[in-house]
Amino acid sequence: MGLTRTSHEILESPGGAGLAPGEWRFIDSGFSSAQKNMAFDEELFNSFESGNPESVFRIYGWEPKAVSAGFSQNINDIADTKKCRADGIDVVKRMTGGGALFHSGEITYSMVFSDALFKTMTAGEIYKATTAFLIHFYKALGLDASYWGESFSSEKIDGSGFCLAGREKYDIIIGGKKIGGNAQKRRRGIIFQHGSIPLDLSFREAGRYIRGDVSNALAGSASLSGLGVQLSFDEAKKILKKSFETVYDVNFNETVAVVELKTADLEAAPKRLPPWLNKKIDFRSLTPMKKLLSSHKLHTICVESLCPNISECFSRGRATFMILGDACTRGCLFCAVGRGRPVPHPSDEDEAARVAGAAARLKLKHVVVTSPTRDDLPDGGAEFFAQTVRELRKISPPLKIDLLIPDFAGDEKSLLKVTQTSPDIIGHNMETVRELYHIRKGADYDRSLNVLKRIAASGIKAKSGFMLGLGETETSVIGLIKDIRRSGAAYLSIGQYLMPSKKAYPVKRYVPSEEFEYYKIAAYKEGFEHVESAPYVRSSYMAENYS
Repeated sequence: MGLTRTSHEILESPGGAGLAPGEWRFIDSGFSSAQKNMAFDEELFNSFESGNPESVFRIYGWEPKAVSAGFSQNINDIADTKKCRADGIDVVKRMTGGGALFHSGEITYSMVFSDALFKTMTAGEIYKATTAFLIHFYKALGLDASYWGESFSSEKIDGSGFCLAGREKYDIIIGGKKIGGNAQKRRRGIIFQHGSIPLDLSFREAGRYIRGDVSNALAGSASLSGLGVQLSFDEAKKILKKSFETVYDVNFNETVAVVELKTADLEAAPKRLPPWLNKKIDFRSLTPMKKLLSSHKLHTICVESLCPNISECFSRGRATFMILGDACTRGCLFCAVGRGRPVPHPSDEDEAARVAGAAARLKLKHVVVTSPTRDDLPDGGAEFFAQTVRELRKISPPLKIDLLIPDFAGDEKSLLKVTQTSPDIIGHNMETVRELYHIRKGADYDRSLNVLKRIAASGIKAKSGFMLGLGETETSVIGLIKDIRRSGAAYLSIGQYLMPSKKAYPVKRYVPSEEFEYYKIAAYKEGFEHVESAPYVRSSYMAENYS
């Protein structure tokens, strides 16, 4: 398979059509959950991108059944998530575009390879070249499969880079009906493609779980059983693999049977910090600020969360005040703030005035105030936030007031107490992606989004933040960015998760700076006004940049 072959030769030759030079690996993943299947695909792509350019062709099934949303879709808009949960249906996002899909009774493939052979080809030519094995598969079964149109437009991959423009032109049809579907993601010289072949008619259950009228789409779709071909998953797998080998003249270097996603490599905590995480704390620089805070009997999140930026901020006379004590009633698995029953301090009633006194003494132009979650208080501590804002408003010259609040257990009256004082910014951190919300004890993904929506609706700038390195996938991160922006939030912070103790939730991955920049660009594309995204970014780090 040489790089000198023309696109015409690749498209027209009945066998030996090249996808990528060199050998390929074949992976038989068997049946896995939707979350594991998507994570496996993302790991294949990330591994290729990180310097392990191994071309892979993978086949897998779905157990249990699942609904998947396209890259840019909102899961709650396209799927009845309550119905899905009740019936044991998985709901996930894909790393490619396209619409909502229902996965049942199908065989699915994915592949990752270099785009070296396709740089001068149109989107249609690429699609035809990379799905030629499917046409071969159907014809091997005696089915007259063809592409929707005989001629392909000159359209390239669309602007998002995650799906094909004019994708209806590229459907494979049998007897006038669409069969299966395929989508691509291209980035940095890499092509990822996946698709499905419906073995039976169970995909027609989609109408029970996907929102909107899908009857026309279902009526216009075919399955192998509906076309009179009865194949088991294993039988279809053998024929599909053979078609791939025949059409592309591929030499598979090994066959790996993976019944479940091997999560060991994904979940094992890295043993040492990478070179880009080498910030040191200068403890001598902390003394002046600690003395001032002690004299005002105040806590800071900088100290309580063991923030790696503490030397930098304290030496510049910056600190994030933490009101309402130093004990949290929830105890998230990633957080350094102590969990326990908060003990009231005798001086709690004048804490707001002490915060204002410290801010005035430091001559702050931008002050950040936060608190632990206080589910033990009737209003979650909202009144204490309100008092603090009122005291800070007395300072002259005026300063920007930036609050980082808990969810107040979703109580609207509590949040209203805070918004009515009109601080300049109110932040509420999402912390992580929907799929990992079990590590946020007592929190709820949609409830936190609703907090941001109500902040934005009040006319106050809403801000949120989250961490990378907890085991999230690229698709889920982009989904989180989109969800935060849809809530109305204007500001966003993204940073690397670092374990505050050996008992904390483990770091799954140290994310390089380039990925933080990638997500920063993605966030700006969604319409955020200001984004801080780097390994050492924290919610209140460089807070003055947001105002």
